[in-house]
Parts: sequence; C-alpha cells; structure tokens
Amino acid sequence: MLGDVFERFVQKSPLSVMVRASLERVLGADRLDLWYERTAQKQYTRELLFSSVYDLMNQVVFCVQPSIRAAYRAQQDDVATSLVSVYSKLNGLETHTSAELVRYSAREFAPLIEHMGGEHAPWLEGYRVKIVDGNCLEASEHRVQELREAKGRALPGKSLVVYEPAPGLVTDVFPCEDGHAQERSLFGPLLKTVEAGDLWIEDRNFCTRNFLCDIDNLGAFFVSRWTYSFAGVGMASMLVWYLAPLVPGLDGYLVRCLLILGLVIVWGGANGAISWIRRRRENTLAAGLTEDSEAIVWIDRRPVYLKDLLRANGLARAFDTWIRTGEVTDVSPDGRILVGWGASLAGFRGYIVILGSKLTMP
Repeated sequence: MLGDVFERFVQKSPLSVMVRASLERVLGADRLDLWYERTAQKQYTRELLFSSVYDLMNQVVFCVQPSIRAAYRAQQDDVATSLVSVYSKLNGLETHTSAELVRYSAREFAPLIEHMGGEHAPWLEGYRVKIVDGNCLEASEHRVQELREAKGRALPGKSLVVYEPAPGLVTDVFPCEDGHAQERSLFGPLLKTVEAGDLWIEDRNFCTRNFLCDIDNLGAFFVSRWTYSFAGVGMASMLVWYLAPLVPGLDGYLVRCLLILGLVIVWGGANGAISWIRRRRENTLAAGLTEDSEAIVWIDRRPVYLKDLLRANGLARAFDTWIRTGEVTDVSPDGRILVGWGASLAGFRGYIVILGSKLTMP
C-alpha cells in the first residue's frame, strides 16, 4: 500500500522504520496538537500550532540548530508566524503542559517498547523500580550581558524527575518555576504517584522521616542514602541495645525494645515509631535472624537477600549474636565467600561467611 520505496526500507533497515513509525504515531503533528488542546489550561491556539513549537525546540535540544532563532529562520515558511509570536508562545507554556507531555509520551511508548521486547531485565524481581532525583533547570546562556554576573539575577527553576529502568523511560516530572524552592517542597505531588509494590531509589535529600513513612504507609518500598540525622538515631539505638544490659534492671529484651522505642519517638515522632514497630515485627518473624538482616548480595547480577542465602545454605543462625548485618562489601567469583561489616553485641566488626563447597541459590 505504501509503495516499493517503503518496502525497500523495510527490507534493508526495519529497525529505523519501526522507530520512525513509533515516533510519528505518538509525536506526530496532528496528535500533538490534539493532545495540546485537551491539556492546556490557560494557553490556546490561534495561529501558531503547538506541534510547530515542539519541532523548533527539538532541533535545539538535539543540536540540529544552535538556538530557537536559528531553527525558526531555517523553516520560517512552515511556521508562518513571526519570531516574536514563537517566543511569546514559549514564554507562556505552563509547567503543567510540560509535565503532562512527559507523562503522555511515557504512557504511549511503554506498551510499544513492551510489545517489541525492548524492556530491560528487572533490577529486582517483584518490584516496580523507580529512580527519583532533583534536577536544576539550567539557565540560558543568552541572558542580557549586564545581568550575567549580577548576584540578584533570576535563578533557574527546579524539578523532580522519575526514571524507570525497565522500559528505559522518564515517566514523570514535577517542575517548579521558583528557583529558590527546595526539592522537598515537591514531595506532596510526588507522593500522589506512589503505588503499592513500587521500589523508590533516591538520594539523601529525600531521606526525611515523613516522606519515608508516607511511602511505607502506601505499601511501597524505598532505597535511600542516610542523612546524618538518620545515622544518629541508628547509632543511638545500637548504643542503647548493647549498653543497657550494663545497668541493673535494663538487661531484658522487652526493656531494651521499649528504650529504643522511646528514643525513636523523641527523635522521629509518632510516624517514625509506627514504622519502627512495623519493621521490628517483620524482622522478628524472620526466625533465626537478627533485627536487621536485609543486606543484599549480588551474585551473577542477581540480587539475593543475605538472610535467604544463609537459610538456603544451612546457616540461618549465623548472625544470632549480631544486632545488624550491615553491608556485604565483597563476594567471591563463585559466590561462596562473603565479606562485610555490621554491628555485633561487642561493637562494629567485619565478618566473613563461607557457604560451603557448593553454593545453593534460594
């Protein structure tokens, strides 16, 4: 139906034809203009189409043209409006529109990638991994010369960006025009997108009590770098755990748990205490293992919980005298020897675990 020329392209370079067809299907001019009419809240279309502005911006982003002005001059006849109109349209674009464009493209491309078998292997089976990070929207290099070195010059805006490694797509963005805003001021909109079964990977700036407790309460999970305040309460809890027995009457298991609970309430409030109780209950149910046995071992690019690996190899009680298993820092090529560090009753120590002559994977 499309002719012999198209058929030759299909035969010689099918991948490029599929990519071009997918891009045209999702980001074609007609679909973009229809999407814009449904999405824009304040702006409207008079003469300059949103698809034309999108095309001009694409040429600048992908370095085909050095600036909007150059892109406009290269296809002035197609745009059919003045350069002033183009800049006015760009200046008036709403952050809502920009964010929805990212979400729209992710929704449309994800099933196409899945259908063509283009998804990456999951980082962790059973979880939908999402990576969130802040991004400073870089300022233009073309600002007025007199303002380039001024201390009171306008700051660029900020955004939170969500990336999903399985489809390889940026699936969400939360832009903010206030250059003085803190990333944490955008946690509210971000939490509305958290779903049960998500695994959020984030930097230490996201490691706040309320944010992590909210993720936990929504049935999701997180991997976050600790801030000094979180490290402080963790250190204090361990000190209470193994120093309390030195005081007469404070050596009981229940007494030490209540002391740590009181410390968490003082330090982290009610939400922190509720989450601590939940984690304590879950870890206690892991028979034969200590309070914190969630260390992860990577064997042949496959993540395995240390507690599951020990059970599978007959060493379920290897850390009975330890408070926290800490971190596995090295694994032998055959996966039989593990090196790490953690907190024992006698203080922080390194450990070596030898799993036997034959490794059994859980």
